[in-house]
Amino acid sequence: MLILGQSLSGTLSSSSAFGPLPPENAVDLDITTRFNSKDEVHPWFQMEFDKPHMITQVWITSRSDGNFDKFKQVSVFVGADPSTAGQLSTNPLCDHFDGPVEVASVGVQFHCQSPMIGKYVVVQVTTTESLPFAFGEIEVIGRPIEGI
Repeated sequence: MLILGQSLSGTLSSSSAFGPLPPENAVDLDITTRFNSKDEVHPWFQMEFDKPHMITQVWITSRSDGNFDKFKQVSVFVGADPSTAGQLSTNPLCDHFDGPVEVASVGVQFHCQSPMIGKYVVVQVTTTESLPFAFGEIEVIGRPIEGI
């Protein structure tokens, strides 16, 4: 089993980034930094791998400063399609967290019901209100699929 994020082989992107808080902060192994999007509908964070991976779960650490309670209505999708601004991911759902998170720096586990294969892991706010999306760290647990 490989923990991706620490040994990421691919590309990070997001629907937007607020100031100096880019997607790369979510994989820097420093819980005092964070990824933060701008206020928008369905903000997302995306990991694109060089080849398909079998994903079993995703761990996300809530932000360490205030406003951790805004981490709510978050879904993880795994599949073959990249995200599009303002739209929900079309990839299959791995898991959903209603939230909100009640303390800083808490880990939220997204457990896929069965292993999922995909080139993209998309973490997205599913509420229709315009709001920012922020979290500290992400770990994607899975392994590369050979021969695909």
